[in-house]
Amino acid sequence: MFYKHWKKIVLALTGIFWASCGGDSNSTEPSGDCASCVYGVEVPHESSSSLVETSSSFAESSSSFVESSSSSIEELSSSSSEALSYSSFSAVYAPQTPCNLTDTAATCDFDSLFSSKSSEYTNKIYAISCKQYKCDSKTCTEATAQVDSEHNPPSVCDENGCVDYSLLSSTQKKYTCSDGNTYDQIEFNTRYRINEDKN
Repeated sequence: MFYKHWKKIVLALTGIFWASCGGDSNSTEPSGDCASCVYGVEVPHESSSSLVETSSSFAESSSSFVESSSSSIEELSSSSSEALSYSSFSAVYAPQTPCNLTDTAATCDFDSLFSSKSSEYTNKIYAISCKQYKCDSKTCTEATAQVDSEHNPPSVCDENGCVDYSLLSSTQKKYTCSDGNTYDQIEFNTRYRINEDKN
């Protein structure tokens, strides 16, 4: 009878022996004390999980910091661009003060307005017109003149010969206002809009 069932008995004893060692045929890593026996270092499972949790919380806080920083930068960029576009708009499209013609035979001091302040040039001034405008609470006088600028001296000579300077002629406008400011044509046109219809 023993001889008949010897394979089953050997199989049962092997199973009992295997179970007493704590081994598991499906496990690839030793567990418990066997881990320290095989690798020489015991790895605590709790610290690994806490390390993962700490890394996870750090990643979340880093992500929230990046998001808040990004939104702050976007808000700052948006407000800066709005301020820039508004200042550009106000500089280019600023409303001009209307100026209405009041006198076509006003008196202008052409010499003080158009005389050259440079010793290199002398201006010859030919008066063309003098008009007066009412610009809100100010009175502004427009002086138009032909200005011929002569170089001093008219020619310059050296060892290479002489250079003759031609006469520079231009029509210029100057504006003198009752608030004490004087403008050239470009400066005046950026601030005021002239209406030639006499009141």
